[in-house]
Amino acid sequence: MSPAAPPALSGAATDCFHCGLPVPRGASFGFDAPGGWRAFCCAGCEAVSRAITGRGLDDYERLVVEAQLIGIVALAVLIGAAFWLAMDGGQFDDLERPGLDVVLDDDRPSAAIDPRPQARPSGQQTALSEYS
Repeated sequence: MSPAAPPALSGAATDCFHCGLPVPRGASFGFDAPGGWRAFCCAGCEAVSRAITGRGLDDYERLVVEAQLIGIVALAVLIGAAFWLAMDGGQFDDLERPGLDVVLDDDRPSAAIDPRPQARPSGQQTALSEYS
Protein backbone atom coordinates (compact mmCIF):
# COMPACT_ATOMS: atom_id res chain seq x y z
CA MET A 1 0.00 0.00 0.00
CA SER A 2 1.47 3.33 -1.02
CA PRO A 3 1.09 6.16 1.44
CA ALA A 4 -1.56 8.70 0.56
CA ALA A 5 -0.51 12.23 -0.21
CA PRO A 6 -0.45 14.33 2.93
CA PRO A 7 -3.56 16.56 2.92
CA ALA A 8 -1.68 19.43 4.58
CA LEU A 9 0.91 19.45 1.81
CA SER A 10 -1.65 19.17 -0.98
CA GLY A 11 -3.37 22.41 0.13
CA ALA A 12 -6.62 20.83 1.33
CA ALA A 13 -7.99 22.21 4.60
CA THR A 14 -7.89 19.68 7.42
CA ASP A 15 -7.95 19.52 11.21
CA CYS A 16 -5.19 18.34 13.52
CA PHE A 17 -5.55 14.64 14.29
CA HIS A 18 -4.55 15.19 17.93
CA CYS A 19 -6.14 18.47 19.11
CA GLY A 20 -8.65 19.27 16.36
CA LEU A 21 -7.32 22.75 15.54
CA PRO A 22 -7.01 23.71 11.87
CA VAL A 23 -3.75 22.66 10.24
CA PRO A 24 -2.01 25.74 8.78
CA ARG A 25 -1.57 25.74 5.01
CA GLY A 26 1.84 24.47 4.04
CA ALA A 27 2.43 22.77 7.39
CA SER A 28 4.55 19.65 7.10
CA PHE A 29 3.64 18.08 10.43
CA GLY A 30 2.29 14.56 10.03
CA PHE A 31 3.08 10.92 9.45
CA ASP A 32 1.63 7.84 7.82
CA ALA A 33 0.00 5.68 10.49
CA PRO A 34 -1.83 2.34 10.17
CA GLY A 35 -5.14 4.20 9.67
CA GLY A 36 -3.74 6.52 7.01
CA TRP A 37 -2.04 9.90 6.93
CA ARG A 38 -2.33 11.95 10.12
CA ALA A 39 -1.90 15.70 9.76
CA PHE A 40 -1.02 17.91 12.73
CA CYS A 41 -1.07 21.64 13.44
CA CYS A 42 2.32 21.71 15.21
CA ALA A 43 5.36 19.64 16.12
CA GLY A 44 4.02 19.10 19.65
CA CYS A 45 0.84 17.38 18.48
CA GLU A 46 2.86 15.28 16.04
CA ALA A 47 5.32 14.23 18.77
CA VAL A 48 2.56 13.29 21.19
CA SER A 49 0.72 11.29 18.55
CA ARG A 50 3.92 9.53 17.48
CA ALA A 51 4.57 8.59 21.13
CA ILE A 52 1.02 7.29 21.55
CA THR A 53 1.20 5.29 18.32
CA GLY A 54 4.70 4.05 19.11
CA ARG A 55 3.48 2.51 22.35
CA GLY A 56 0.60 0.72 20.66
CA LEU A 57 -2.08 3.03 22.04
CA ASP A 58 -3.65 3.94 18.69
CA ASP A 59 -7.14 3.89 20.18
CA TYR A 60 -6.26 6.63 22.70
CA GLU A 61 -7.80 9.50 20.69
CA ARG A 62 -10.89 7.45 19.90
CA LEU A 63 -11.32 6.52 23.57
CA VAL A 64 -10.92 10.15 24.66
CA VAL A 65 -13.63 11.25 22.23
CA GLU A 66 -15.93 8.46 23.40
CA ALA A 67 -15.35 9.44 27.04
CA GLN A 68 -16.18 13.05 26.22
CA LEU A 69 -19.37 11.99 24.45
CA ILE A 70 -20.39 9.82 27.40
CA GLY A 71 -19.81 12.78 29.73
CA ILE A 72 -21.87 15.11 27.54
CA VAL A 73 -24.76 12.63 27.36
CA ALA A 74 -24.63 12.05 31.12
CA LEU A 75 -24.69 15.81 31.76
CA ALA A 76 -27.66 16.24 29.42
CA VAL A 77 -29.55 13.45 31.21
CA LEU A 78 -28.73 15.00 34.59
CA ILE A 79 -29.97 18.43 33.50
CA GLY A 80 -33.12 16.87 32.06
CA ALA A 81 -33.79 14.96 35.27
CA ALA A 82 -33.29 18.10 37.39
CA PHE A 83 -35.68 20.05 35.16
CA TRP A 84 -38.26 17.25 35.30
CA LEU A 85 -38.04 17.08 39.10
CA ALA A 86 -38.49 20.85 39.31
CA MET A 87 -41.53 20.66 37.03
CA ASP A 88 -42.97 17.74 38.99
CA GLY A 89 -42.42 19.55 42.30
CA GLY A 90 -44.37 22.61 41.17
CA GLN A 91 -41.36 24.89 40.73
CA PHE A 92 -42.82 26.49 37.61
CA ASP A 93 -46.54 26.36 38.41
CA ASP A 94 -47.13 30.08 38.88
CA LEU A 95 -44.31 32.30 37.71
CA GLU A 96 -46.50 35.32 36.97
CA ARG A 97 -48.16 35.87 40.34
CA PRO A 98 -45.07 37.04 42.32
CA GLY A 99 -44.13 39.43 39.52
CA LEU A 100 -47.65 40.82 39.31
CA ASP A 101 -47.69 41.29 43.08
CA VAL A 102 -44.62 43.50 42.81
CA VAL A 103 -45.86 45.44 39.78
CA LEU A 104 -49.39 45.97 41.06
CA ASP A 105 -48.33 46.78 44.63
CA ASP A 106 -49.57 50.16 45.79
CA ASP A 107 -46.64 51.83 47.53
CA ARG A 108 -48.73 54.54 49.16
CA PRO A 109 -49.47 53.97 52.86
CA SER A 110 -53.00 52.97 53.56
CA ALA A 111 -55.17 55.32 55.62
CA ALA A 112 -56.70 52.33 57.42
CA ILE A 113 -53.35 51.26 58.87
CA ASP A 114 -52.14 53.61 61.58
CA PRO A 115 -48.78 52.69 63.13
CA ARG A 116 -49.62 54.49 66.41
CA PRO A 117 -51.14 52.32 69.16
CA GLN A 118 -54.83 52.87 69.74
CA ALA A 119 -56.44 53.27 73.16
CA ARG A 120 -58.74 50.35 73.96
CA PRO A 121 -62.02 50.56 75.77
CA SER A 122 -61.68 49.43 79.39
CA GLY A 123 -63.72 46.20 79.03
CA GLN A 124 -61.94 44.91 75.90
CA GLN A 125 -59.34 42.19 76.38
CA THR A 126 -56.18 41.90 74.37
CA ALA A 127 -54.82 38.58 73.17
CA LEU A 128 -52.12 38.56 75.85
CA SER A 129 -54.40 39.50 78.73
CA GLU A 130 -56.10 36.11 78.52
CA TYR A 131 -52.93 34.41 79.74
CA SER A 132 -52.07 36.71 82.66
